Amino acid sequence: MAKIGEGDPRWIVKDRADGANVNAWHWEEKNCRESFKSKLTSVISEQTVYDGPEGKVVFKTVEQVEGEICINQRKGRRFLFYDLENIKVAWEASLGDATAKGSFLIPEVDSVNGVESSYVIETKLGSEKASVAALNELGKTQGTIALRKFLLDTIRDIEATVAQGAPKPAAAAPSALAAESKASDAQLAQQLASKQAAQVAKTSRSGTGTITITENFQCRPCDLFVCFTDPQRVSAFTGSRSVVSASEGTPFSMYDGNISGENVTVVQDQQLVQKWRLRGWAEGHFSTVDMSFEASEGGCKFTLKQTNVPEQDAHGNDGQVNVTEDGWRRNILNRIKMVFGFGSGRPTD
Repeated sequence: MAKIGEGDPRWIVKDRADGANVNAWHWEEKNCRESFKSKLTSVISEQTVYDGPEGKVVFKTVEQVEGEICINQRKGRRFLFYDLENIKVAWEASLGDATAKGSFLIPEVDSVNGVESSYVIETKLGSEKASVAALNELGKTQGTIALRKFLLDTIRDIEATVAQGAPKPAAAAPSALAAESKASDAQLAQQLASKQAAQVAKTSRSGTGTITITENFQCRPCDLFVCFTDPQRVSAFTGSRSVVSASEGTPFSMYDGNISGENVTVVQDQQLVQKWRLRGWAEGHFSTVDMSFEASEGGCKFTLKQTNVPEQDAHGNDGQVNVTEDGWRRNILNRIKMVFGFGSGRPTD
């Protein structure tokens, strides 16, 4: 720790008897959950997110936000940390005199995985009567797409504000500050390059694993096959932008690019082989996903084998094989069952 009259010129202690933490040179943390909720509410409340021939979808209000979102500051640098839980948003879908109501619940979204990750959005319907079934589906499909965008824009806006709002350092000789800035930038660039190289090497050293999943779906193989190759169907169950096709050699992406890769082998309604990766993996690392669709008694037997799944992500976090398998079950397979009625929708074993 610097003493009075010593240390970095940006920490103005030489003119203070108390040696106070001027300009937040030491660690400071400010919880801004309520301001985040207010900001999200201001952009969502009474916002029409879809208006078409099938009906209109309106976000009513943000009912709940739990967890934490903090602005952290250290040595004049500011960054945003968030681990938000149970974000609840009320919505309403209408067409003529018919109205359907419901709410979305985001159990968790955090800065480790990022706001662009494939976080779960649960839907609670006010009524499941057949008369509002189409409006329920419209509200769920269009609402989840809009909610992801609103949350992404709100977080990005706060991050931009945080980056711009760092306090100016204490006055020092211009030449000294300029020299220090250039040295800091060069050092930061070198550290970043070293860190990226270390991440790739660490992921390679950590090894890889294999995922095998077998599921039964109450549909024909062709019905399940298009859930991975038709962009409208993929967007319907993910609630996000998707780029997919049934052509070999074409790229694909799901959950706003959090999952991406390329089709390697396509056998219509029977097999789909892909180069496949999560955004959080080391740069350039791809696994191989082999999906087969086979007619079975009462439906379709779906088999997935995924090889070369890294044990660690780009940040050195372990357990990525389990994380990836859980993502397949929760965010893809079970959601296909629930959205299209191809199964009970209960969590798979």
